[in-house]
Amino acid sequence: MRSQTFIVLAVFSACWIGPIVNGSEIYFEDGNTHVINYSTDSYVYIDRNKPGLGTQLEIVQGAVLKHAFTAMEDSRVSVKSGSVLGNAWAWDRSCVSVQSGANIANIDAEDNSKINIYGGIISDSLNSHLDSEISIYGGQIYSLYLWQRSIASITGGTFGYAIDAKDDSQMTINSVNIAYDLTTEGHAKVNFAGGSIGRVLQAWEDSALVVSGGTIQSYIGAGHPTQFWDTSTITIVGSNFAINGIPVAYGSYFASDYSSGWLSGTFASGEVFNNSFYIYDAASIVLTPEPGTILLLGFGAAIASKKAKRKR
Repeated sequence: MRSQTFIVLAVFSACWIGPIVNGSEIYFEDGNTHVINYSTDSYVYIDRNKPGLGTQLEIVQGAVLKHAFTAMEDSRVSVKSGSVLGNAWAWDRSCVSVQSGANIANIDAEDNSKINIYGGIISDSLNSHLDSEISIYGGQIYSLYLWQRSIASITGGTFGYAIDAKDDSQMTINSVNIAYDLTTEGHAKVNFAGGSIGRVLQAWEDSALVVSGGTIQSYIGAGHPTQFWDTSTITIVGSNFAINGIPVAYGSYFASDYSSGWLSGTFASGEVFNNSFYIYDAASIVLTPEPGTILLLGFGAAIASKKAKRKR
């Protein structure tokens, strides 16, 4: 009789579909879609022990996760509403999406995972590591940090503190409000095409930053005062450039040309700017015309060449 009981339990366990509760932990790992609409003190794991199942979890209105949840091994989590008071982790090619009704403390993506932010509130930091990818379309986020070859695309939203990209990461930014600083470090590449920066725009540690629109409330900084042989570049795309009120040509400017001063002009997007700047060490600020102007300059050069040939 006892052996028969064991057999029944084994079959029941193998066929069980649903969350597995183990003390202070809940496991969803059956390849199905599950919903949390209740409060829980447990740590939540999705596909932690069974990779490749593609289990999906929806966190909806009424949900309060008092600790963290971790999406792993190709799983999917959609936070449509509710609160996550601890960390939200996306590991091992998993994906976490955040909708407008969600409130999350922190989000971390690692190992080729993806984070999609459509709205909601991230009250602390949003972090990406190890080739992960972040797409932001809206929402309120305190800060964003990219490390280790991460990629980010930002087309909306507000940031209560700062954005920082480093370690060969890449990012494009448009229509974003940043309360404080936008910083690039460690060979990162960032394209800022529109929005507002409440304080400083700066490039350090051989990074590259391209600016073609938006507003910058404080200064523009290329290079770091305590780092030697810093070859960072800030490329500004626009027209009507002047340094200290004197018009200057397109091209690269180094500390040997102007270590600091006031830079003014018109961004390619049409905003007029006038900001203090500094250039340290081997860093540079590159002033370049917008693509339409480049075409006009090329057309003008072609006409001039033809005229010269005719005169001969």
